[in-house]
Amino acid sequence: MRAHIAIPVALALVLTACPKKDATTEAAPETTEEETMPTAPPPEEVDPELKGEMQVHFAYAMTAQAAVVAGDLDGAKAAHAKLRDDEAAHVPDPWLPLMADVKAAASEGAEAEALVEAAQAVAKVGRACGECHSATNGGPDLATSPPSQEWTEDAEMLRHAWAVNLMWLGLTAPNDELWKAGTVALAGDDHTSGSALADDVAPRFKEVETRVHEAAKLATDTTDPDEKTVRYAEILSMCATCHAILREE
Repeated sequence: MRAHIAIPVALALVLTACPKKDATTEAAPETTEEETMPTAPPPEEVDPELKGEMQVHFAYAMTAQAAVVAGDLDGAKAAHAKLRDDEAAHVPDPWLPLMADVKAAASEGAEAEALVEAAQAVAKVGRACGECHSATNGGPDLATSPPSQEWTEDAEMLRHAWAVNLMWLGLTAPNDELWKAGTVALAGDDHTSGSALADDVAPRFKEVETRVHEAAKLATDTTDPDEKTVRYAEILSMCATCHAILREE
């Protein structure tokens, strides 16, 4: 049975910006006046229009990610520009500094001059989303364990896409276990079809694939947002490079 790799993405699109729990039931941590962070409102007070805006933002970010992977710099820049320019009129005032970080990362993507820069912007957007969700107790309320998948023998690319999307959800939710599940799946997933490539293409394909696996292995045990951002950008860039090689076939 062919895997449905859109499951994690669909869940995120539906649930993004929904508080994970009632923040009013927990004691607020002690902070100085300068360190006060925004908090999530009770679920019954969440503005449905705010949820809609966050879902649109997530869709723009996913469009930028998909464009990078496809090697479409113009498409990635356009999606980043839409995210940068979206008004987000219903974001509460205390959350605006966090939203500004998302917009700043999107602005970098809108001005990117190369795919590697667009990939870095996608990763920075994902990190900024995750930091906002952590601070506001919001974001997609996803199950820790990814849904089980069944794959056909020719589904290597689908498995790669599924793993990369798990990493994305791990970065944006944020959720360390989903991040790790994605990196483990990507690190251990070898293509079986590489031997069918032309002699002048196969070595370059294998080199990039090896680098993808190595980057995923290095990312597996990290919980540091800085390193996650770097590794995710690397992997997206290498996906684009690999696809460019395959298009030569």
